[in-house]
Amino acid sequence: MTLHLHRAVRTAELADDLGALLADPLPDPFAEEVVVVPEHGVERWLAQRLSHRLGAGEAGSDGVCAGVRFVRPASLVTLLTGRELDDPWLPAHLVWPLLASIDAALDEPWAAALARHLGHGQDEDDVRRGRRYGLALRLARLLHRYGVQRPAVLTAWREGRDEDLETLTSWVGATGVRWGFDAAGRSPFALSAERQNTWDFGLDRLLAGVAVSADGPLSIGGHTLPYDDVGSGSIELAGILAEVVDRLRAATEALGAARSASQWTDALREAVLDLTDVPTTDAWQIGELERVLAEASRHSPEDLPLRIADVRVLLADGPPPGVRAVATRAGRSAPPA
Repeated sequence: MTLHLHRAVRTAELADDLGALLADPLPDPFAEEVVVVPEHGVERWLAQRLSHRLGAGEAGSDGVCAGVRFVRPASLVTLLTGRELDDPWLPAHLVWPLLASIDAALDEPWAAALARHLGHGQDEDDVRRGRRYGLALRLARLLHRYGVQRPAVLTAWREGRDEDLETLTSWVGATGVRWGFDAAGRSPFALSAERQNTWDFGLDRLLAGVAVSADGPLSIGGHTLPYDDVGSGSIELAGILAEVVDRLRAATEALGAARSASQWTDALREAVLDLTDVPTTDAWQIGELERVLAEASRHSPEDLPLRIADVRVLLADGPPPGVRAVATRAGRSAPPA
C-alpha cells in the first residue's frame, strides 16, 4: 500500500486538491471516502469547500459533499485496527453507564436541578421524565468530543482536579452573582442603578472575605458584606477568578466598541491571547491565528462598519485557525500543490 503525502502553503490549496482526488468516484457507489480532520469546525469548512467541487456544474455552486465520512485521528486508529465497535467512548456505548449514573444521582442534594429537569418524583410529568435518554446521549456526545479534541480535560476530571470548578460554582451562587459585569453594563435595560447580583458585586464580597478574618467586621465601607467561606488554600483561586472576569470584561467592551473589520480582528486577537493559552509545542497556533485575522481584514476599508453577523461570515469564509490539512488515500494521489 502506497502512502502519498501532499503539502501546500495554504490549506485552501490542499482542500481543492482533495476535491480533485474525490471527484474520481470509487468503483462501489455505496462505498465511503474517509477523510481525517482535527476538529468539527474543520469538517464543516472542508465539507462546504468540497461541495463547490464534487458534483458541481459549471457555475461551481450547485454541488454536494456526499459519500464522504469525516473522522478524527483517534477514530481512524480504531477504524483501522477493527476496534471501532469496541470503543467504550463511542456515544452509543457511553450513553448507558451515563444513564445509570444519572438515575443513581437524582436523589442527591447536588443534583436537585437535574432532578427537576427530568421530572423526578413527579409521576404525572411524562414529558420531563422522557428526557432521560436524550440528556444522557447529549452528555455522551460531549464527553466523546472532549476525549477526541481535549483529552487533557478528561484526564483532569479523572484525577479529581475539577474540585476548583465546584468551588467556583459554590462561590458564584453564594455571593449572589446573577448577570452583568457591573451596574453600568445593565444600562441598556434601565437597571444601571442596581449593582447587586453583578459580577462586580459578587467579586467584592469574595475578595473582602479573603482580606477580612472570620472575626472581622460584618461589612466594609458600610455596603460590602464579606463572604466568609474562602479557605486559605483557595485564596489564589479567588485571585484567578477576579483576573479572568476582568479580562472577559475588557474583551467584551473591546468587541462592543469595534466597528471596522480591523477593529474587530484586533479585538478578537487580544481576547484570544488574553483568555487562552497553548503549550510551547503548539505555539504555531498563535501564528496561524494572526495570519487568518490579518487576511480577513487586509482589504477592508476603515470607514465601513460591520456588525457581529458580518464578522461571523467574514471569518467563516476562509479556513479556520490551526488547520494543517493533509489529504491522503492509499494508492491514489492528488495533483501536487
